[in-house]
Order: sequence, then structure tokens, then C-alpha cells
Amino acid sequence: DLAGHLKLARLIVFWDDNAISIDGPTSLSTSMDQPARFEAAGWHVQSVDGHDTEAVAAAIEAAQQSDRPSL
Repeated sequence: DLAGHLKLARLIVFWDDNAISIDGPTSLSTSMDQPARFEAAGWHVQSVDGHDTEAVAAAIEAAQQSDRPSL
């Protein structure tokens, strides 16, 4: 919430959403829509295929152009 409130535009966070935790599926411990949670806190949110290097590069470029923190 603080990063979104302060519009920390240079903050870029990479989050691996593979739905797996050390104990098994993440559905065992959470049902929260993490991207929606970050969007609600004022973040610029993108979802890309982490195996697609061009998509990752484009997402980084878009994040650098945003005036908000990016996920």
C-alpha cells in the first residue's frame, strides 16, 4: 500500500505466479487474487509468460514508463 500511495515509480517487482509453494499448491494456503490486490493498492500490474523473453523485456519497458510501482 505504501509504495502505491507514494507512487514509487522506480520500483519494479517480479513475482513468479506458478501456483506452487514449498508445501504444494498455493491453493492450500490462499485464494487471494494477488494481481488484483496490487492493482487495488495503486500498482501498475502486468502478467506475462516468464518463458517469453520478448514479453518480459516489453513488460520491463512498460514498467519503466509507468508513474507507479510495477508488478
